[in-house]
Amino acid sequence: TEGGLGIKEIVNQGLCEVANKYCTQQYNLKSLIHIKLQQSNINTVQKKDVVKEVNAMYKGLKEVIEVNTTLGKLLSKIIKNLERNSSSSYQNSLKKFVEIKAELQENSVYKYFVYPINFVRRKIFERQRLEIESDPKIKTDSERFAKICNVYLEEVEYDISASQAHISTIQHSVKEHYKDGYGNTKDLFGDLANFAKASSN
Repeated sequence: TEGGLGIKEIVNQGLCEVANKYCTQQYNLKSLIHIKLQQSNINTVQKKDVVKEVNAMYKGLKEVIEVNTTLGKLLSKIIKNLERNSSSSYQNSLKKFVEIKAELQENSVYKYFVYPINFVRRKIFERQRLEIESDPKIKTDSERFAKICNVYLEEVEYDISASQAHISTIQHSVKEHYKDGYGNTKDLFGDLANFAKASSN
């Protein structure tokens, strides 16, 4: 700094003086960076590989939304049956819900892109469920379970929102890339291909 280090036995020199004395050699920074990049062992990422992964992620997110929509319908059905005191008629829906939920948790797109977004909120949902389970004001098991299902329903809705947020990000990236003709929309499939085509027109 211009003020010097202020350390005993270290010469107190101004920045300009140090620069004039020691910074005497010039370098071509762009060339040095280019050389270092050429020497590196970084694997070159091919565009086709990126497009393939984007396609897979987009498709996976659509599937996560579809599965969560199904889970939402099942939960709504369970809640409705419980509110009607039809405690015996929700068992099949509950069994199906548990099976589909287990499959969803094994879905790689859900596991690595959707689940982490709502990680903190899941802790809140879990606390709400525990509070409902121990709430002495709730008189019947049907009422208690209906409230727990409502918490699960809210969690499902947040998973859908998280998936939609990812989809919006992908669509924005695709729109920016393809609108000026930088890519071939045939690389993409389904809804994403149509979206890219519309963006490039």
